[in-house]
Amino acid sequence: MRKNLLILHLESISRANLWQFRNELGTVWRLMSSSRQFTKFYSSACSTGSAVTDFLYGHAFTYDHCRRYTDYASSRKTGASLHSIMNYMGWDWGYFGSSPFQPTYHSRNDSYQEANNRNIPQLADLLLKEFKAHKENGVPFAAYFWDDTSHLAFSCDPKNSAASIQERMRVGYQLLDASVNYILSGLAELGLWENTVIVGFGDHGDEPWSHGLNKGYCHAVAPYSSICWTPFFIFDNGEHQGISEQLVSLVDLRYTIARFMQRGADDLPPEKLERLDRYLQPRGGNDIFNSTRRYALSQNMFALQLEHTDPEEGMEKAYGITNGEYRLVAASGGPARKGGGLELFCERTDPTNSRNLLDFFELDGKGEITGFRPPEDAIGMHFRQAFRPPQVKSIVAAFGALKRFLVGWVRRKEERALKMLGMNAGRGSYHLFPERAFQRAKRRR
Repeated sequence: MRKNLLILHLESISRANLWQFRNELGTVWRLMSSSRQFTKFYSSACSTGSAVTDFLYGHAFTYDHCRRYTDYASSRKTGASLHSIMNYMGWDWGYFGSSPFQPTYHSRNDSYQEANNRNIPQLADLLLKEFKAHKENGVPFAAYFWDDTSHLAFSCDPKNSAASIQERMRVGYQLLDASVNYILSGLAELGLWENTVIVGFGDHGDEPWSHGLNKGYCHAVAPYSSICWTPFFIFDNGEHQGISEQLVSLVDLRYTIARFMQRGADDLPPEKLERLDRYLQPRGGNDIFNSTRRYALSQNMFALQLEHTDPEEGMEKAYGITNGEYRLVAASGGPARKGGGLELFCERTDPTNSRNLLDFFELDGKGEITGFRPPEDAIGMHFRQAFRPPQVKSIVAAFGALKRFLVGWVRRKEERALKMLGMNAGRGSYHLFPERAFQRAKRRR
């Protein structure tokens, strides 16, 4: 039997903010407690638009050939999207989204209709109306709901009345949680609770100027944990619940959700199943219930995108990789040849990425660790016990493995993007990640 699907886009919620604002996000927490929750889930992008594309298409290279952010609007998508796959398997697909940058709108099977309102309750009512209609006509429904109220830039009266940034964020999360509660209550009233799979994921977090001003923007910065470490859970009427520390990337969700929902589509004829398998060939992600990954990777810009161009005109390219324990971030440094470099963090003990562990090591001209050299005044017992030889050895090994994989991944992305662009260096400008950024530790500013 085909169950309905509800995807909750949890705007601007990192793992850290999920804990910090757990009282304001009470409904989300209660839903997660009855779900399969993945505590090592990482977004592949640092901004909403890129995150949604990676989610729907199951890979992080759709726009890598774009030299400016605005070029994505005219770029052809690569592969079958999650909504086209759900349509193919027999579900109607609906999108219900809000944004501070465009009118609130909803769509049915890619035919967009503007609702022309900023009133989230009305958007939620539209969603519940569709669920009710599909219950009556017997067609399963898959809905994507995005309440952008928790976005720091989303402006509304309750948030504008806040006396501090903390209060503004608190009110935004309260409003988001209220809309989730309203929708879940509506599904229960419609008798659809047991017949609806609910997927919740965070697109990105916010980095409130802790690692740089970034023209005043709080995300689209380098992929630190505060940006990329976000919530992810799957609710299926209490089944499969529990906590998993399996490493999961945002690009895995398209494949995972489609396979998870396919269990109810056992009436598909063999020829459709064969074609479905072709649609679902992994392109960067995988089915997390049948495979595992070693690393999760993130990027804040497209592979060939020019730095300091639209829309913020202050963005510098950066990539990140984590194994669920250590995070390595590489930043280009922009046009300043002395800027940029590598940062290594122990993610669980330093979730805000405040201490670059490479400050305690010597690196050679190729950016390889040659020795442990902490500051002379690091004589306290806390430091000496934390950096005993076994711990130092593990840091060196993790750094080497993370760096090798990250460098190879970035260069493969660039090579693929150049082929997609179908051009040579003489026909236009583009930006490749500088090799020097992989060869030194980033200096504190």
